[in-house]
Amino acid sequence: MTRTLYREAGKKDASSIDLVSLRAGVVADGWLPWTAKQMAHLLQQRISREAEATARQMRTLSYSRSRFEREGHAAGKRYVKQAPAIERALIDDEDVPDEARSISVSLDRVPVPMEEPRARPAGRPRKGAAKNPISHVFRMGYVGTVCLHETEGNAIRGLRYGTIPGGDPERLCGGPADDVLQVLAKRPRLRLSLLCDGAARSEILRELRASGAERSKVGEDEPVHNAITYLENNAGRMDYARARKLGLPLGSGNVEATCKSLVNLRMNRSGARRKIDTGEHIIQLRALSLSDRWDAAMALALAPPKPRIRRAA
Repeated sequence: MTRTLYREAGKKDASSIDLVSLRAGVVADGWLPWTAKQMAHLLQQRISREAEATARQMRTLSYSRSRFEREGHAAGKRYVKQAPAIERALIDDEDVPDEARSISVSLDRVPVPMEEPRARPAGRPRKGAAKNPISHVFRMGYVGTVCLHETEGNAIRGLRYGTIPGGDPERLCGGPADDVLQVLAKRPRLRLSLLCDGAARSEILRELRASGAERSKVGEDEPVHNAITYLENNAGRMDYARARKLGLPLGSGNVEATCKSLVNLRMNRSGARRKIDTGEHIIQLRALSLSDRWDAAMALALAPPKPRIRRAA
């Protein structure tokens, strides 16, 4: 097939455009959107070696593990680049179930094994020493959930979000906030709950007061006194009996489960370590899959661009 390459007029060093590939929505180095989408889906579920083995057993997408990594991350990169706009489009199309009575938002942290560059020791390196030494460390990533609940407070729809350590926690907060505002615009009578880790407030408060350590100091701080003050000042947020009577959710089980399903099962495997960019691709793609948004999000992320091309005068 004859292909004509185009380049922005007046810029000799500008990247050339293959119009056939552009209109077909080719991903990375020549892969059609459907193939890239399927490879990315397998990659967000499992490591590339297992993705390759699974595809071969199914007698489809019989490509090497390196191909799964390249094309899967290429699809992830496209999504991450457009994520705010795609998330807005997805929530605009989201249907609010008739049985929904409340909506909850919850955030949590989860440790993720990361690969970070390490300074080389001073002096002449020993024989066989790594040219680019790295450290294997654990950093805190973030996850979030937005859930719709029925009359008894049970979740009937859940949207999941996440970001790798070193990612963008502000965007992580912005996504759920936008989703909540859009859902409330459609159903303004839904009750909103903000959930976090909790416990039996009255029992803890009683034990703290009985400890006799309210004025004990650790350095300049009084941790027991601070804890008592916090529990007293936030008593209104811990009225679990009233929340149950109103049919509101009480626990943070949804976000705790998201820490496991979104991060631990895929990112925290034995011996694993992540880099910021590629780790962000995986966690964002996995959040889409676990939120039942995969097909709609990939249709937007991998849609062919529509550049305006005209013959130079």
